[in-house]
Amino acid sequence: MEKKHKVSVVITTYNRNIDLIKAIKSVQKQTYNNIEIIVVNDYEADNNKLETILEQFNVKLFNSNLGGANAARLLGFQNATGKYISFLDDDDYWVESKIENQVNLLEANNNAILVTSDARVFYQDGTLGGVIHGNSNKHFLDYRNFFGGFSFSCIKKEYIKESYFWIGLESAQDYYFYLCLRNDNPTREFIQTNSIELYYQQSNIKITNSKPLRIKGFLKVYNYFKSTMPASAINWHKVVKHSSYGLGKPNKIKFILFGFVNYNYLKLLLYVSKLKINKIFKINSH
Repeated sequence: MEKKHKVSVVITTYNRNIDLIKAIKSVQKQTYNNIEIIVVNDYEADNNKLETILEQFNVKLFNSNLGGANAARLLGFQNATGKYISFLDDDDYWVESKIENQVNLLEANNNAILVTSDARVFYQDGTLGGVIHGNSNKHFLDYRNFFGGFSFSCIKKEYIKESYFWIGLESAQDYYFYLCLRNDNPTREFIQTNSIELYYQQSNIKITNSKPLRIKGFLKVYNYFKSTMPASAINWHKVVKHSSYGLGKPNKIKFILFGFVNYNYLKLLLYVSKLKINKIFKINSH
């Protein structure tokens, strides 16, 4: 039997031990059988307690100690030994087929360096929400992060640089990471399973639910990359999606006309793209 390439799973955690255990168990239940689990703790007061809790699991534990989520991911990345790497936030968890389905697509496409998937939203009370559809069309990244969060993807580790982990970035860390990866590898492909492979928690304690931090982080990423964006994407950010972020004064007529045309155009492209992926890989959603 051919030996499968190792996948490094980096789980970053901050004072959410119950959620963390659920995330770890979802990795241990994966149908793919060559996985190393790296847990990076970013909560200093919890170091000794977490070591005791994780004794029952076969994981590598590192302490980042209040450096922030990206500092924790970077530490995990630096200690990862797999050919592939997947990041998992401690409050998310994966479907058992996630790694196997994603690695199979990467193995089948030598030019692909990243694969993403769809996610089912769930809430703190356990109820389920809608589906977040990951889309791998890298040109759409100029408009917004269609790839999903860090928990969505699996990546060939050799293409990742330490500079992709912007330490101190308040939000949009995944957006910055994906834009760096795309811009540094213009000839490489980004693909998708087009199936639900994870459960993504929506809670009141996520940074992405804090509008001031969300705006601050996005503006940093936008200003860093806007010189590489096409004019249509800059207009999209200014007029439609982020007029409330201080990129331009809202104009109701422009918002309605430009927003309606471009939003529905993007929806059409996304729909066609998903049909093509389904046809090529013959994948059915869960």
